[in-house]
Amino acid sequence: MFGDALEEVARLMLGLMKQGQAADLSTLEVQWRDPATPSQSAYTAAMLQAQAQGVISSATARDALRLTPEQQAREDAAAHDQQSMVG
Repeated sequence: MFGDALEEVARLMLGLMKQGQAADLSTLEVQWRDPATPSQSAYTAAMLQAQAQGVISSATARDALRLTPEQQAREDAAAHDQQSMVG
């Protein structure tokens, strides 16, 4: 609905900023995102569920938890210790 108009405005603005410099703006395209903003707890739950199902690794799940560097190092060390005990 508004995509074409926004693309035209962007082309005009970029054209003015270039001030006569040749620029190919024909490929400029608006990309819409999902306006829903999940809460941090919903995001975390989704990451932990993906890890439990084997979709992502434990390390990736820990990265998604937004731990402090100290917490991250502690968790990485604990995961390494667990792997050492397993085999």
